[in-house]
Amino acid sequence: MRLGKKIPAVFKAGLCIFLLAGLASCQGSLTSYRGKPVEAKNRFDLLEGGPHDGDWQTRDIRVEFQYLREQQDLRISGLVKPRDYLLHYNIMKSFFLSLHFVDAEGKVLVDEAIMSAGYRVEMPDQMAFKANLKIPPDSTAIAFSYRGRAMISGDDSRGNGWEFWQGP
Repeated sequence: MRLGKKIPAVFKAGLCIFLLAGLASCQGSLTSYRGKPVEAKNRFDLLEGGPHDGDWQTRDIRVEFQYLREQQDLRISGLVKPRDYLLHYNIMKSFFLSLHFVDAEGKVLVDEAIMSAGYRVEMPDQMAFKANLKIPPDSTAIAFSYRGRAMISGDDSRGNGWEFWQGP
């Protein structure tokens, strides 16, 4: 009888491990752009030395940045500026900016989170970021992505606000 009671417990433990592993593998594909292609217009060549300036614009934001490359080290800083469409909202519920290292074929090698904005803050005119990163081997360019949520204060009819994002 003891063996009969142990089998269900072992089965349950195995099932939990299997489900957690499956969930973890899904999580990576939902939050990572690794292996995904990046359009040429969204890539910025990684040039030696610097400082080098860049400017990336979407419907929602403008990223003005400057970087310095010394061998496999990248120092990058800049400003994220909400554009007119996003400025229709007065609250930034959340915002996350990522940098992606891209290979010569235009595929993402590594994702790096480089900035997050506060929770339910007044819509900023600009948000600063700064990061020191190791450049992975085979990287020839960088790209950006973001995701966030904006809302109008006191307007519960819109639910949780407007969710916005852009891949690299």
